[in-house]
Amino acid sequence: MSQTDILLQVENLKAGFKNDKEIVPAVNDVSFTVKKGETIGLVGESGCGKSVTSLSIMGLLKHNSGKILDGKINFNGKDLLSLSEKEMRDIRGNIISMVFQEPMTSLNPVFKVGIQIQEAIECHQKISKKQAKQLSIDILKQVGIPRAERIVNEYPHQLSGGMRQRVMIAMGMVCQPELLIADEPTTALDVTIQAQILELMKDLKQKNQTSIILITHDLGVVAEMCDRVMVMYSGKIVEEADVYTLFQNPKHPYTKGLLASTPKIRQHTNRLGSIPGSVPSLNEKMDGCRFAPRCPFVMKKCKVQMPDLISVEDGSSCRCWLHESERMGVATS
Repeated sequence: MSQTDILLQVENLKAGFKNDKEIVPAVNDVSFTVKKGETIGLVGESGCGKSVTSLSIMGLLKHNSGKILDGKINFNGKDLLSLSEKEMRDIRGNIISMVFQEPMTSLNPVFKVGIQIQEAIECHQKISKKQAKQLSIDILKQVGIPRAERIVNEYPHQLSGGMRQRVMIAMGMVCQPELLIADEPTTALDVTIQAQILELMKDLKQKNQTSIILITHDLGVVAEMCDRVMVMYSGKIVEEADVYTLFQNPKHPYTKGLLASTPKIRQHTNRLGSIPGSVPSLNEKMDGCRFAPRCPFVMKKCKVQMPDLISVEDGSSCRCWLHESERMGVATS
């Protein structure tokens, strides 16, 4: 991969939150790249570190009582962690945009939605208020909001959850960013509007070579949208692969469990697969693999030592002693 193709490079990112005694890491040694015009998916259960990773990129973690402890985040060759708050404000919402997961907490309840979209436009584009208002109406129409001329004059509480979500998507896309981070962008939307939003994101990608980081629980959306997928578990990336390889030949037991829990059209069964147990809490100390207590293939080594993320067949990467043993020619039993 040429360096000129790379838009975003995250290296050994470690970030966490303060409690009474210490900083508890929520993301631990996460590294990945995003190429220009590429869509990557970040998947995993709630609490695995997906949103913390995105907030770190946006420079918003400190606004949520968090802290970046180590690592590098380079965007177009620029070190984002070295920028001042003023410099980050010039980037946020303009070159890098984010669609947040909870629109009711992200939209200001005392301002009309049109004013909030106009503010995003006027901060980064030198156009008149009249032009900004028309652009706000146009983007609302593009995300499938009917009667957009009236909706711009309404407050967030006057809109349904799905309408508020589409307003958030409009705000994220209105400045045609180079990188769009979408955190569960189709949550609370019916399937018709979901398809419309995904198609809009595809159009943005094709027309402007926009790169997208798509954070989602919906593996169907991943299959539809993504070029590559990163599976996260308990603050670490446990598998990375292109989307076709991940669905056809998953390597990590956690990825296999996620795919087994997804309903399939041609599969006639009364029960879906499930992963026993739950994600360990952030402050729970564990020496080995954090998935070991839930893994059906657990070995002694898994409980005492964390495996590295290594390259395996098909150009994938996997953090699992099963594949480390295969590479070294050692029996796994």
